[in-house]
Amino acid sequence: MMISTKANIAFLAMPRAASTSVEQALLPFADIAFKGFPRFKHINLSIYNLRLRPFLTANNFADIETTALFREPVSWLKSWYRYRSDPKIKLKRNSTAGLSFNEFVEAYLMDDLPDFAKVGQQSKFVKDKNSANGIDHLYKFENLEGFRTFLSARFLNDFEFEQANKSRILKTDLSPELQKELRTRFSIDFDIYESAI
Repeated sequence: MMISTKANIAFLAMPRAASTSVEQALLPFADIAFKGFPRFKHINLSIYNLRLRPFLTANNFADIETTALFREPVSWLKSWYRYRSDPKIKLKRNSTAGLSFNEFVEAYLMDDLPDFAKVGQQSKFVKDKNSANGIDHLYKFENLEGFRTFLSARFLNDFEFEQANKSRILKTDLSPELQKELRTRFSIDFDIYESAI
């Protein structure tokens, strides 16, 4: 998470959605930066509103706007699957090595998720108490160029995002049945994605 009082913007870093690349570009311009440890780096909107917004308001920065990237939900799961297949992953119980993408999605759809399928939900990252999406400027991950243009105008600086944390190339075919079940179970994520810029 990065906050710039001059640009009047807080970037909330959605996991597996170019967060490290954007973070690297914004860091020189940030007044407040949470990075490194995932619980700090990936502060969601609910925690931001509960913990950080009151601090900013108390220091005369009540009008800071929020922005984030939101990835197409199946693509987001593919990224998690590839990322967790890395042989260097520290916690083996989180590893997807040896699993097909279908098996990963089947596990993600369970009520009692195995550790490797505990990746959260994008809609919960951007939700506030009043709406499904409380982010002021929510961009599709697939519209990274539009997001770059938005930030460049906001910061009066021409940003470039260097690729970071690139996942391994793996086969990620998904059966039509699982695709349908995902769309039904997580329809809110698909709806938010469609409404993003």
